[in-house]
Amino acid sequence: MWGGMLLGSLALYSRYRLPEFLWNWPDLARFLMGPWGRGMLLGIGLAMALGALLEVWELVDRMLVRFLHESDH
Repeated sequence: MWGGMLLGSLALYSRYRLPEFLWNWPDLARFLMGPWGRGMLLGIGLAMALGALLEVWELVDRMLVRFLHESDH
C-alpha cells in the first residue's frame, strides 16, 4: 500500500511517467489534481499514517509487557 501511495504521488507531480493509456482519462486526472482529489488523497494518507502509528504503538506495548514481565521473575 505504501508503494502505491509513493507511485501515485510521484506520478501526480510528474516525477514518474505513467503509461499513456492511464492518462487518457482527463476527467480522472483533472479530479485528482483538483481540491477534492487532493483532499481525498490527504485523507487517505492521514488514515494510513494513523494506522501505522497504531501498529507501532501495539508493537512497543507488547515488547514492554514482555520485557517488564521477564524482569519481575
